[in-house]
Amino acid sequence: MPRPPRQPSSIASYLDSWSEKVYRIFRGAIDALPAGRRMQFEDYGAPADSPEQSAAEPPWTGRVRGAFVGCGTTGSFDEFAAWLKRGEVPTVIVGGIANDLGIPSVYADVDQLGRLAAEHLATECGCRSFLHVGLANSVSSGERHDAFARALGDLGHHCEGLSLTRRRYTADALAKKSPIDDPHFCELLRNLPRPIGILALNDAYAIDCLATCERLGLRVPADVAVLGVDNSIEAHVHRPRLSSIRLPLQRLGAEALRLLLRMMKGEEPPKRLLVGGVRLFARESTVGPREARPTVTVDAALERMRSQACRGITVRGIADQLDVSPRTLELLFRDEIGTTPTAEIHRLRFAEASRLLKRTTMPMGRIAAVVGFADATAFSRFFRKFSGVSPREHRVGVADSRGG
Repeated sequence: MPRPPRQPSSIASYLDSWSEKVYRIFRGAIDALPAGRRMQFEDYGAPADSPEQSAAEPPWTGRVRGAFVGCGTTGSFDEFAAWLKRGEVPTVIVGGIANDLGIPSVYADVDQLGRLAAEHLATECGCRSFLHVGLANSVSSGERHDAFARALGDLGHHCEGLSLTRRRYTADALAKKSPIDDPHFCELLRNLPRPIGILALNDAYAIDCLATCERLGLRVPADVAVLGVDNSIEAHVHRPRLSSIRLPLQRLGAEALRLLLRMMKGEEPPKRLLVGGVRLFARESTVGPREARPTVTVDAALERMRSQACRGITVRGIADQLDVSPRTLELLFRDEIGTTPTAEIHRLRFAEASRLLKRTTMPMGRIAAVVGFADATAFSRFFRKFSGVSPREHRVGVADSRGG
């Protein structure tokens, strides 16, 4: 069967489907488009664990001018790189590292992340033992562990490492507390000198670490201090509030797109591009409730947004509930989350709409009402603005998010 012709301005997007993290990366890419430049993003959905083992070539082969990839593999990195190259278009990996496999990668400054984590847990929290909880067969997880260990070594400490099996980073994974059933991990928590400082690969892993401490009867942070990565909404609304490192996700998306556009013009790319701007936010999981830095307004706003975003709540409504001005709330959000209250309300409404479209057979008009729209037309305009396609196209899986 002949392939359709390549579109003159289309890019393949191969990212986990609309998670909070991916949303921020994608919005950064959209915002980085040059003024007046039209670009179509063809969404090829959430990647499989080992896509190179299930298809001879990427699904976008012969269809696009470039590829914007945000996935790894549980298989061979060499095979994964070879599989991506068979797409025969300029390709950039965003948010992950492929080392020297010939695929350029844009990633947050891992040394800065490791140094912030080490200084916080060792110096500010006074931890005596240290553990990195990461992902098995992940290059980026391994590099974070190494950076954390190097920074701790400079401070005169040693770091243990624990690698878990693959887990999807989704809203469901973040919301569900799942103790880590790993005998070695439990043994380390019981036997290492306390307090123990844990750096987890992401907030989902950190929440699992907190659940494990609860099951073992360990006090947080007196016995174990837990630090996550991504500064997700769940880091704010979890109890205890989770200390977390915020990655410059929108900058990652922007720099990845700019690099891809240069590659599409024939420029030689760097092997990797490290983006600075990593920042740590200390909360109860590492410094306790009395010493946690003041973020109560942002946390309370996010809790209200999660429960009221689909009921049509506005930024002014949230600000009135918290007895602050909308401008104050906006400044707090930009500092703490890296976005605006309005954008966060829109993201929550879009995420719920996407979930209902994909996981239910609910009629379009009913979905519009559930996510806070008076009619299906207004809902369709909102959805197309954020994804580039209509709700109906998104439901049937035809290029789910050609956004921008």
